[in-house]
Amino acid sequence: MSDAPRCYLGIDAGATKTHALIADATGHVLGGGESGPGNWEGVGLDGAYEAYADAVGQALRQAGLCADELAGAGYALAGLDFPSDEGRLEPVVDRLGIPGPRVLVNDTYGALRAG
Repeated sequence: MSDAPRCYLGIDAGATKTHALIADATGHVLGGGESGPGNWEGVGLDGAYEAYADAVGQALRQAGLCADELAGAGYALAGLDFPSDEGRLEPVVDRLGIPGPRVLVNDTYGALRAG
């Protein structure tokens, strides 16, 4: 069993930019990244993946972690408006290789929850 702290990924992907943050269980930010638009309706599913992967890669490097060291993730994604969109986006986030539980919501939900 590892003594490493449990760390989590958060992504906010919008029409103009994508942010990724990695934090430990206490909320201490360990790394972050930013890339271009992540709304699949504007950039396509492959474009969304590239935006997510770029931001996540930056965050992982800054945190000094590998994707498989994360304990879960939350994705606030523009363009996730209907259940059918979740079916389109789940394979995209699968490609990131982040283990553990995950939550996918529309990016406006993430903003409202943040206060």
